[in-house]
Amino acid sequence: MLVENKFLFVSLPRCASFSFYISCIRHGFEINHFNQKRYDESAHFIDLSMNNEELADHIFHVHEKSSELIDKFGNKYDIISIKRNRYERFISVWKHTIDMVEMERLRYRYPIELVNILKKLNLDDILFFKTFDLISHESEKLVFIEFCKRNGIEKYVDDYFINMLQIAFRPTSYWHNNNPKIKYFDFGNFTELEDWVSNKTNKPFKMEKSNGSQHFECELKLNDEFIKRYNDIYDYYDIQKNNKTLI
Repeated sequence: MLVENKFLFVSLPRCASFSFYISCIRHGFEINHFNQKRYDESAHFIDLSMNNEELADHIFHVHEKSSELIDKFGNKYDIISIKRNRYERFISVWKHTIDMVEMERLRYRYPIELVNILKKLNLDDILFFKTFDLISHESEKLVFIEFCKRNGIEKYVDDYFINMLQIAFRPTSYWHNNNPKIKYFDFGNFTELEDWVSNKTNKPFKMEKSNGSQHFECELKLNDEFIKRYNDIYDYYDIQKNNKTLI
C-alpha cells in the first residue's frame, strides 16, 4: 500500500502487516492500495471505537505484491516491509489459518470437524510437498488438491479455504519479489520502524498491537525436524541470490 504518498509498504503474512495497517488508520494516514475499489467498498466497516481485534475482524486486508505496487504507483518511492524469523512466521501463519477456519465456523461456513482435523495435522501432513511444487500457480493448485485429499477434507474446500492455503504455503518472495530496494524492519522490535515512519511522514506514529497467534492450537513444533523440512522446501525461495520471477 502507498502511505501518505510518501512510501510503499509490502505486507507479508504474519509479519505484523495488519498491525501496521491498523496503526496507519488510527493515525489518520492517507492510504492507497493496488486494488483500491475493494477497500473503498469495505470502508464503512471501519469504526475506530472498536478495539484492534474487532477492527481486524471487520476491515478488508490483502497482501499486495511489491511488483503490483510499483506497477501502479511507480518506482520513485521508498519501499519498506517487516521481516520475521521464517520458521516462526510459517508456524504463525498455519495457526492463523486454523483460527480463520474457526472464525468462519462460527459464521456457519465450516463444520467443527474441519477445525478439529486442522488442529491435529502434523509436520508430515502439512509439509509433504517439494520445492518446485510451488513454482507456478498450476503446480501450486496440485499441492492444495493433494493436501485436501491426503487429509480427508475435500468436501470442505471452497475458494475461501484455497485462498487461506495459498497464503499459508506460498513463500514470502511471492510478495516481496526479492526486490533489493525494500528496507526491512525487525518483527517485534518496532522502535526503528516507528521512528522511520514518523520522520518520513512528519507525523507521530506508534505501532498498534493486534492479532497475535500464541494462543492458537496446532501440532507444528519449532524443532530441528521442522527446520530441516522447511529448509528443504523453502531455501530456494527464501535464500535466493538471483532475481527471478516466482509463481
